[in-house]
This record gives sequence, C-alpha cells and structure tokens, in this order.
Amino acid sequence: MSGIYTSLRSCFPCYMILLAIATLVVIYFISVLHKKHPQIFWTILITSAVVTIFGLTTQRFVLPRFLRAFSLLCGRSQTNVEWFVYDTDPRNDDFIKGNLNQRDMRILDRVLMQEKNLNNGMRLDSTTLNEHANYDPQIIDAYDRWRKCKDMRRSYHKSIYPDERRLYRYLRN
Repeated sequence: MSGIYTSLRSCFPCYMILLAIATLVVIYFISVLHKKHPQIFWTILITSAVVTIFGLTTQRFVLPRFLRAFSLLCGRSQTNVEWFVYDTDPRNDDFIKGNLNQRDMRILDRVLMQEKNLNNGMRLDSTTLNEHANYDPQIIDAYDRWRKCKDMRRSYHKSIYPDERRLYRYLRN
C-alpha cells in the first residue's frame, strides 16, 4: 500500500488527469458493454474487482510501477538509492556509500563532478572539498573512500563519475 501512496504522491499534479481520463473511458465502456453483452459485463466487473484488490494489496504489482513511470513522464524525478553507483565492483560500491542517505549522495555527486570538471580528475584540495561538501565529515569520508577505490590499479572494475552512470545502468538493482 505504501508503494502506491508514494507513487501517487510523486506525481501529484498529474495523477488527477490520469484518473479523470481512465474514469471517462471506463464509464463509456461500461455503458456500451452493459447494453450489448450483460454476461461479459458482469464477468469483466468481477475480474476487475479481484485484480484491483490484488493490486492494492501487493506492492510488486504493475500499478505502482505504472504510476511511477507516469510521474516520470510528467517531469518528476524519482531516484532510488540503488541508482547511485560509484564503482563497478559491488563491494567497493557499498564501501563508498557507507551510511550516506540520498541527500548526501547528491552532494557527493556534486563534489565528484567538481573534481572531474575543475581538476581534470585530480584530487580536490581540502579547502575546495570542504566548501563543496558543506563541511560534512560523512561526505568528506565518502569522497576519501571513493578516491581510495579510484587510486587502486584494477584491470576489471573501475570507479564511476556521476555523469558516467548511464553507461553502467545495468549495475542498478
């Protein structure tokens, strides 16, 4: 139930439009179907009631995913913590993330992009790092962990800058 509530809340301005369109279509088909084929009407009505009850009680059903996709079409950005990938090795990725929440990961993304754009991939100095990390020790520690993974000489795995994530989207859970 919480998945549907989150999905509806994330697309707040758009779900009323979707609901109105769906209601009009359903009312039209109910009136046409009830007049022409009453047996099919009752079969569809009972089946839709069962599917609705199942859909509202199960979070893994299609409805929450559909509403989330609809909210993304309406311009909302809904990002999960799994979408923040910092390393192609899952162990190093968990090591880098540590206990960061979504807000802290966004700040870490900003710090990493500053490193890539301003310093051409070289380590930021402590003053610049503190300014961009808002003097938060958790973010500074996460940046140090990311640099530690970046500085390792590896042939198979690599550390990822935020703008390179689209190339590694298969790593998302």
